[in-house]
Order: sequence, then C-alpha cells, then structure tokens
Amino acid sequence: MNILFLTPGFPDDEKDYKLSFLWLEVKYLLDIKDINIVVCSNNDSNIKRSNLTIKKLKQTNNTILLVITFLKFLFTIKTVQLNYWKELYYNPRNLLRNVFIEMQIRKIIEQNKIDIIHNHFAYPSGYCGNLANHNNIPLIMNLRGIDIDKVDEFTYGYRQNKNYERRLIVSIKNASKVILQNKNFYDKVLELVSLIDKNKLLIIPNGVELNQKYLVNKTNANQKILNILFVGSLLKRKGVDYLVLSAEELKSRNINFIYQIIGEGEDEKYFKDFVKEKGLQKHFILYGKVEKNMISEFFNNCDILVLPTLADSFPNVIIEAMMHKKPVIAFKTGGVPDMIEDGKTGFLIEQKDYKAMADKLYYFYSNPSEKITMGEFGYQKVIKEFDINLKVERYYNLYQSLLNGKN
Repeated sequence: MNILFLTPGFPDDEKDYKLSFLWLEVKYLLDIKDINIVVCSNNDSNIKRSNLTIKKLKQTNNTILLVITFLKFLFTIKTVQLNYWKELYYNPRNLLRNVFIEMQIRKIIEQNKIDIIHNHFAYPSGYCGNLANHNNIPLIMNLRGIDIDKVDEFTYGYRQNKNYERRLIVSIKNASKVILQNKNFYDKVLELVSLIDKNKLLIIPNGVELNQKYLVNKTNANQKILNILFVGSLLKRKGVDYLVLSAEELKSRNINFIYQIIGEGEDEKYFKDFVKEKGLQKHFILYGKVEKNMISEFFNNCDILVLPTLADSFPNVIIEAMMHKKPVIAFKTGGVPDMIEDGKTGFLIEQKDYKAMADKLYYFYSNPSEKITMGEFGYQKVIKEFDINLKVERYYNLYQSLLNGKN
C-alpha cells in the first residue's frame, strides 16, 4: 500500500518539535509491514527510513515557466476539475503557482504508484492534491485548526480570505473522507458545506507516544509552592495576557507560586513588558524555545499545565501533560472540551475569565492531593483515547476500506 502524505511542512529531523505530530503519525504507520509512505512538503528533511521517501516541492515565480506548465495542465484537465477554473478570474497567478505544484505531485503519484492521497492541511497541500488527483485515487483530507477555524479578533484562520474559503469548500466536496480533530470543527464543516454527506466526515483526535521512560512524576502533595507550566507560542491568541492577569490574582491571595514559560513568539516583548508592568517578574521564568526531548522534564517537575488559548484546534500539549499525570486548566476553545473532563482531569474555563482561572489554581494550592488524583484520571484518559497507536489503527482501517471500495 503506497500512501502519499501531502503537507506544507514536515519536521527537519526527529527532534524537531514543530509539526512533530506528523512525524509521529508517519513513524507508526511505517511499522505496518505493507505500507510505504511518500511525503511531499515545501522543505527538506533529514529523517531516514527504508520505506519512507521525502520529496521537496519546488516553488517558482518565473512567469514563463508557470505559463508553460499551465498549458501542459490544460491538455490533461478533466471535467471533475472545472471548479478550479474560477481561479482564473479570482486569482490567476495563484492558480498558476498551484498548477506548478500540482504537476509535480501528479508525477510523484505516477512514479510511486500511489494508492491513497492523504492531505494534511487544506491549503495549499489539500487544494493541490485535489488538482493532481486526475485518476480519482481515494483522497483523504485532514483539516486542522487554521484550516477551518476563524477568529476575527486575531485575524486567525485561512477563512479570513474569501478566496480560500471557496477553495476549501471545493476541496471538501472532492475528498473521499474528511478527518477532523474535534466535534467543534465537525459542526463548523456542516455549517460551511451545505448538503454534505455526514458519512464523509470522521473525528480522529491527535495521539501521543506513551513512553514510560519519560514518566517520572514528581508531584508533591505537600509542596509549598505551586509550579505552573505554560508551553506554547507567546502570542496574544494563545492567551498570554491571561497568564499575567491570573498571576496578579494569585499574588493578591498571598500564596507561593511560579509560572514556568516555554516558548517564543512575536508577542514575546509585549508579554515581558506586561509582566514587568504588573511587578510580577519574580513569579515568571521564561525559558524560550526548549528541545523536544527536554520538555518532558518540565512536565515531570510541574504541578499543573495552564493553557488560556483563544484560538486553537487540538493542542497536543494538553494530552502530553496528561500523559505525565498532570491536571490541566484551559479555556473552552476549539477541541479543548473534547480533551479535558471538567472537574476530573482538570478544569475548563470560559474564555478570558482569568479570575476563574486563578480560582482553580488556588484550588490546587489549597487541595494539593487533587493534583495527584486528577493527574491519574488524565493519564488513564490518554491511554484510552489518545494513544498514537489508536490513531494509526484508525488511519490504516480507513485506508483499507477506501481501497476495498467500502464506506
């Protein structure tokens, strides 16, 4: 079985944290004997496996080359692709670039005798994968947060662009199956695409690698200082404001606490200035970017993970914390309610309610044994629902059903 993974990016190596969930999926799929995977992305990768091929897609702004490629494309276009002709009116140069990528993908499909096309992210990989699929190979599309979500406050999501939204609808309609990470996005697709067959939509959440060697739970029920961890990009849409505001609330209650911050981002200076403005420097330690293999140590040493994100799909950091037997406090955003059982594995907070966030942090400070109880429930939830083996098994079963012509 030859699978084509189309994605705009792929990890540079096995230690690269960015898009590491993609490598995790590929790695576990490769353990299945009859699977070969070809990854097409915009970057090179140093990852090596015997049944893995990685192809870097070329880009160009050369108008002559783009036009020549488009003319070649015209001789092979089929009726099923006529939806894409609208691009000639809305954004002709963009169509030329996409066709240039599409022709490369088409060649890769033919050379590698691809059986299944698995698109990750709707654009450009999903859109170009649809263009390239002139032989009607079974095509799966994974929609992520930035594909389907739209948060006007932060101008977040590709759907801010109406041209993109049109491409998204066409791509969804042409896909054999559409995979979503959470119930929230499932509902959004039903709203976006009228009369879609619900059997086309599947909810398959992200998974994590259950590696016992990294699990060294150091939670201390009698600890006198609350060790709070945040892992994520330092962006306003990730709720960094509410880390500071909740810390100000905790300070007013005269308790000992520390926020350990892992990550960097374009709002880092703003965040640091806000911490300083509130006089909270001694309550925050910023570590910047941390290597993937080192993050486990921070999970082991913390008491709680907080994630006040305001725009997200299925933040893996939550299940990574739960895998390390840590409770999680997070805003009700995207797929987060699918991940946290409120009051059992952590707490769900209404967006921007930093006082409620501080209340729950204070709860753990006052009831330290609950950190251990909820952490254990979270760990059991990860085993039952978010083991990467479960996700890969569902992928494989889906591949088999599509190849066998079953719905």
